[in-house]
Amino acid sequence: MSHPIARMRLLRMYGASARALSNMRRMNARYGGRLLTEEEFWEELAMINRQKGR
Repeated sequence: MSHPIARMRLLRMYGASARALSNMRRMNARYGGRLLTEEEFWEELAMINRQKGR
C-alpha cells in the first residue's frame, strides 16, 4: 500500500503530533509490521483524532 514516509507526510498534513506518529509506529507493530490497508489507516487516524478531542 502506501509507503511509510508518504503516510507520515499525510499524517503531518492532518496535523498529527509527534505522539500520534509514534502511535502509528506502535500500531504498525500491532499489525505485525505489515503496512496497514487504506481502510485500517483511516480507522486509526479517526481514532487518533477522537483521542485528541476533535
